[in-house]
Amino acid sequence: MNQPESLAPLPDQPGDDSPVTAGPIRVATVADLADIMVLERSGFDVGRWSDQAWAQELADPAHHHVAVVSDLSGVIALQRVGETAELLRVVVRPQARRHGLGRRLVRHGLAWARTQGASEVFLEVSETNTGALRLYQRAGFEPVARRRDYYGPGQTAVVCRWASAADQADTRSDDV
Repeated sequence: MNQPESLAPLPDQPGDDSPVTAGPIRVATVADLADIMVLERSGFDVGRWSDQAWAQELADPAHHHVAVVSDLSGVIALQRVGETAELLRVVVRPQARRHGLGRRLVRHGLAWARTQGASEVFLEVSETNTGALRLYQRAGFEPVARRRDYYGPGQTAVVCRWASAADQADTRSDDV
């Protein structure tokens, strides 16, 4: 499936009209790579993605989706394999955090996953990243596993899963 140029936005939540988050989210291009790398360096002390890793994400729009906020204050990367998508990365400029931008990016990513036919989305997040864990939980992700030493010795990842409403209803009906 080809990546859409734009996605129908999900309804905004309270706080989404903050001046920090007012810019639209758009599909990223290779021309955004330098700015994405500035975001990457501002968002991660360890485990940073390289220029080459981001370039690979940008180069494969059939299976990968990278979107940025128009003022380049945030970026999200996802990939799709069959009916499953994986949220690979969310980075928000430190000065723009805690204003709903991460929530907008995640909602955009979930909307993209649905347009690609994904019924579930997975992600890994450090168990010490409480802000991200809260963000993902509020977006409907549920912890399903832990991966010890995933980010290095003593650094555990929490694997989380989001399922579409239709998939959740199918699962509940099987339990009856």
